[in-house]
Amino acid sequence: MHRKWVNSETIEQFEATWEDMRIRYELESNCWISDMYNQRIHWAKPFLKDIFFAGMTTSGQSEGINSFFNGFVNSRTMLNEFVVQYDKAVESRRATEEDEDFKTMNSRPVLSPVHPIEAKTGRFYTRKMFDIFKKEWTEAITNLTHETLTKTT
Repeated sequence: MHRKWVNSETIEQFEATWEDMRIRYELESNCWISDMYNQRIHWAKPFLKDIFFAGMTTSGQSEGINSFFNGFVNSRTMLNEFVVQYDKAVESRRATEEDEDFKTMNSRPVLSPVHPIEAKTGRFYTRKMFDIFKKEWTEAITNLTHETLTKTT
């Protein structure tokens, strides 16, 4: 039932499953699960459908954390070594961000002359974010159709 609740597709399904679970298991006294419910707008899929995450999914978020530490720590890393490696991972991430900032500041993206929106986003987005935007934009405009209308009197 918990899995059904967490994986609900609609707000209505989420709320109905919560109500069933709350009554069936008498969850009023369970602080942890009640807190989860109270924070639902921050984690439950039906409440996050209209939120832009720049292409990052929930599994992508944990993959992002894994990739952050990849090459620095593993399951056998001792706590004292973890702290040292964490600092190295942060330093590496900062260096990568500085490189991206340099590329963004000192070069221009390849723009399509047809779409002024690309010129505007190219000025404000980082190079990496612009590449993601351009891919999605290209896919979106490729699928557009239009109908020519004529004015009749």
